[in-house]
Amino acid sequence: MENMREMKMNFWRHKTNEANRGFFPTDLKVVEMEMDLIDFSEVDETDSINICDLSAGTGQQLAFMQDYLKSRNVVSQAYYNEVTQERFDQAKDLYGEKQGFHMLKSDFFTMKVKTNSNKKAFTVIRNNPPYGFMDNKGSNVRMEDMYFVRNAEMQVDYGIQIIELPIHQLIENKNLIRKIFFRYDNVHILMFPEQHFDKKQVCVIGSLKREYSNDIDLA
Repeated sequence: MENMREMKMNFWRHKTNEANRGFFPTDLKVVEMEMDLIDFSEVDETDSINICDLSAGTGQQLAFMQDYLKSRNVVSQAYYNEVTQERFDQAKDLYGEKQGFHMLKSDFFTMKVKTNSNKKAFTVIRNNPPYGFMDNKGSNVRMEDMYFVRNAEMQVDYGIQIIELPIHQLIENKNLIRKIFFRYDNVHILMFPEQHFDKKQVCVIGSLKREYSNDIDLA
């Protein structure tokens, strides 16, 4: 993956997004590249980390992440959620018997997540949100904003969130950029490899701050 420097914004066909309900599954080669960006060397073999994808489609990417960690002797519990029945059924057929793969079909914005001690549960969060506008208590807000903030609320301190979205959503959505830098350190924005870049998507990856702080100039 290459550092994003400068890119000409291209027109995005919203009708295609609506037809897919924002569902554009990521190639597993890209998922592997994303996981390669994270240093798991300090994870003890006796520990188990929680990973999740709470808008997970058919679950292939989350299952791949879990297998990736296993190949590196990192034990993980994977938490899958998907709201559409068709994709949930496909994932259940594929991964319903997979060890440590926990499945839920729930509204992302009403689901409850907590550990025995607090509401921060996940070490690595995969976030490939639908994008567009949605109603939130009478206000018209961006889906990406809502998904990002909700995911961050459930993440342990210093945990990693991987966000995928078209580059023009970052260019146009200044509020999302500010929210990312407010909550996360070591933020990198990387473009998908050229052969997987037809939707002009990028990966934003960062580590959750223990204490949030404004960094508007950097944003």
